[in-house]
Amino acid sequence: MVSVEILGFVQFSAVLNKLISWLPNLIVAILIFVVAVIVADILDKIIRASVQKIGVKYVGALGGMIRWAIYIFAGLAILVQLGVAQSLINTLITAVFGMIALAFGLAFGFGGKDAAAKIIEDLRRKISE
Repeated sequence: MVSVEILGFVQFSAVLNKLISWLPNLIVAILIFVVAVIVADILDKIIRASVQKIGVKYVGALGGMIRWAIYIFAGLAILVQLGVAQSLINTLITAVFGMIALAFGLAFGFGGKDAAAKIIEDLRRKISE
């Protein structure tokens, strides 16, 4: 860096300075990738073994879904760490979590409406007695 400045390459020095200051982000992104691959493999094996003991079919599909979910979120974390389209990725993550929350809410709402109706009817009967 000093030798480039001594030679008078000001613009090259600025680019080199930005590259050197960006290297820690690259190292963290590589670490995120390595940890994600290790964790995905471990969780895949644990889930496959656990679900297989229970006797559920499609063990491979469940393990694969977990593995790919970890890969996708790790990929998004890597892109954020590298500074690629951060606002777009943050919006995408928020939308995915909102979609999951809405899906669970609808599933429990429609699945539990009969149970909720029974509880409300029992309450009405107890109050009126």
